[in-house]
Amino acid sequence: MSVDYAHYKWPEIPKVIENKGVAILPLGATEEHGPHLPLDVDTEITVNICREAAKITNKDVVLPPIPFGFETHHMGIPGTIDIPSDILIDFGKAVTNSLAHHGFKHILLVNGHGSNRPIIELIARNTIIENPDTLCASISWWELKDVRDAAEGIVSEEATSHGCDLETSVYMHLHPDKVDMDLAVADGLGKPTPHFWSDLLGRRPEGFKNPAKMMEIWDTFTSTGVRGNAKVASEEKGKVLFDAAKQELADLLDEFREKKPGKPMGPNSI
Repeated sequence: MSVDYAHYKWPEIPKVIENKGVAILPLGATEEHGPHLPLDVDTEITVNICREAAKITNKDVVLPPIPFGFETHHMGIPGTIDIPSDILIDFGKAVTNSLAHHGFKHILLVNGHGSNRPIIELIARNTIIENPDTLCASISWWELKDVRDAAEGIVSEEATSHGCDLETSVYMHLHPDKVDMDLAVADGLGKPTPHFWSDLLGRRPEGFKNPAKMMEIWDTFTSTGVRGNAKVASEEKGKVLFDAAKQELADLLDEFREKKPGKPMGPNSI
């Protein structure tokens, strides 16, 4: 079976639903990723992980990705397309509500853009509220534990954030001809402080306590758009990270499709 939702004819969709197929919605971005990477990094990485995971399960379908993200803080650097957060939440819910309307019981949002994280959680939570018979979950691909385990010892100790070793390596694995490593830089690496530090892989430097969530205007701390060290990226690292992501995502999908929504107890159940 095809893993691409858009390649199906409409009479085939009920068969996917009957087969307990999960509808996977990739969310990415169109934004600068430093001078060495194209604008489609977040989208390309995410949709390819989703497709490979769906090939493994042979049950699930991958929707056309949402290729734009919440980017207001990145608008100081050309190339970026910004969708305000409220519009993006409503757009995402329109997609998930459509899937629920036609009978999908399991919808998974898979994200590849850091600032989409609060967006996907709100889409997923509201989808369930508005469609109590449907389960909707969300995750960013770098949150997968197998990715974090695979990264240990091979990914730069500098922050993984944007156009960094992590993203550059995975994109090199997918599209080595589109990466210009002669332009790769290490940038945006201010000294971490105990309560202000972020890392996509969730790593904590010595002396770190608890994270206070804050997103500064991007071009106030990086001159190239990069936050991290892209200079040490490699295609070999990217394959290891990509393979870990696709396999764990496939495992997650198999687990997810077996979950069933509970019945609300209501105020009279006490």
